[in-house]
Amino acid sequence: MKLKFENGSSINKLSLAVLLLTMVPLFASCGMHHNIKGKVIDAQTGEPLEGAVVAIKWIRYKIGPPGYPTPKARYGTTENITDTQGGFTIPYYPIGTHFMGVYKSGYVCWSSDTIFNLDGKNEDEMFVRRWENVKNGMVVELEPKAGDFPEAKHASFVQSVGTKLSSPKPMFNEAVLEERQIYKNFIFERKRKGKK
Repeated sequence: MKLKFENGSSINKLSLAVLLLTMVPLFASCGMHHNIKGKVIDAQTGEPLEGAVVAIKWIRYKIGPPGYPTPKARYGTTENITDTQGGFTIPYYPIGTHFMGVYKSGYVCWSSDTIFNLDGKNEDEMFVRRWENVKNGMVVELEPKAGDFPEAKHASFVQSVGTKLSSPKPMFNEAVLEERQIYKNFIFERKRKGKK
């Protein structure tokens, strides 16, 4: 059966259906997005944190042959620095997944999939974090560093967050320079002690 148009041309319904079905994934993976807003606060006081770096890497899924792992492509990494009210704006891509990191000096680095825990990973919280979607109005709570804080372990954690974010991320890299130096010193000392 054919559809007829005013200009006299026609198209087979099956051909039209195939055409539409092939175009939907193309439009879905083209990277259309909109911006969402969130806030970063001090977990103990609830006060907004100015100057925190928010970085997010978006990953889209591509169409692949059935039975093979789903191929992925990176949309890119975007950064923003929180304003005086702790607010930030980041892009939101409805198709795909993400990894997000938030850093401010004097606070424990926040990651969207792993929680820095002095005693190891808390699996229950990790599960909740992994399935927590980035959404408009989201609030990220940063814990202040306190007491006998394990700076070297935290520096290692910050390095892993930076690695997952991929490049380019100049604001995040600049913000974590002190953490990077702590990590380098820790590795140097560990190697030096291992040689004795």
